[in-house]
Amino acid sequence: MAPQLPIREQERENWDYFLSIPNPDRNALKLNKINHQQMQEPLFEFSGACAGCGETPYLKLATQLFGDRMVVANATGCSSIYGGNLPTTPWSQNQEGRGPAWSNSLFEDNAEFGLGFRVSIDKQGEFATELVKSLASEIGEALAQGLLNAQQIDEAEIFEQRQRVAILKHRLGELKDGNLDETTQAKVTMLQSVADYLVKKECLDHRW
Repeated sequence: MAPQLPIREQERENWDYFLSIPNPDRNALKLNKINHQQMQEPLFEFSGACAGCGETPYLKLATQLFGDRMVVANATGCSSIYGGNLPTTPWSQNQEGRGPAWSNSLFEDNAEFGLGFRVSIDKQGEFATELVKSLASEIGEALAQGLLNAQQIDEAEIFEQRQRVAILKHRLGELKDGNLDETTQAKVTMLQSVADYLVKKECLDHRW
């Protein structure tokens, strides 16, 4: 036995050092390798679930695979308690401010609840695609084709698409300040609101 306070101060320093270690570049990791998967930053941590809980490791893994673009439709149960026990939450975010979007349905409609997420994401993605096609001459043909033809199969391609979306948002901001006709101005405004849906999203229907 030893006094707790001195140990706590030392461990606080160790913890701060641990948090300062940079995460590996996701683009350099191969998600089909277990050791590479576990090197990725988890966006689900410190849930406060029961000791030995078998659910939370899978959620942690899901966030390591695609947590910064994951949308979770949660069914009421244990996952509601450890996942949304406000004012704390285990759902985290990365340095770019991206993390899982989580919502819980109190009623027995989780399938419909999650389907609504998926349909909404798909429709807004389709709408963004239509607007990019319509505004191709204004935003630049090369950028438009890059946005429309992106495969987004792996982390590197998703990163590249995010870079293109960032360029798109910058150009839309410039266009909005320019001299556009009313119809084009409306399209620019609408595309600004749905541009992020050009990046692939992953929906998780969580029923545990």
